[in-house]
Amino acid sequence: MSTFFIEFRDPLFGAILFFVIIFVIAIFSYWFNRYKKREDYKHLDRFLKQFNTPVSKEELYVLITKGELSEKTWLLLAHSFIKNGDYEKAIEIYSELLKVGNKDNYRDTLFLLGKTYLKAGFLVRSKTIFLNISS
Repeated sequence: MSTFFIEFRDPLFGAILFFVIIFVIAIFSYWFNRYKKREDYKHLDRFLKQFNTPVSKEELYVLITKGELSEKTWLLLAHSFIKNGDYEKAIEIYSELLKVGNKDNYRDTLFLLGKTYLKAGFLVRSKTIFLNISS
């Protein structure tokens, strides 16, 4: 009976068995790490999607009229949207600032809105805004 279990007496079998166990543990660890990273990215993507939801005009109007942020802050935010190429959001902010904002900066905000329309490709709208500024 002991002739059938020669591998228990062979030192080479023990070394091979040791490396096979290490290999199986390494493969399991690798795939578990990939699974955890994928799950972490899913949670991170869900978290970041909360900030990418567009703000509706009504919500933007409420945010600007509440006055928690100054008009200068809204102008800087619109400028950063222009730098990123998101002209629609910048136009919405400028339009709401014109409705609600300070009348001292009305012409400056109108000029920035005209420039944004020009960069966005709305030439007729920018032309009418610039004509309104000059008159």
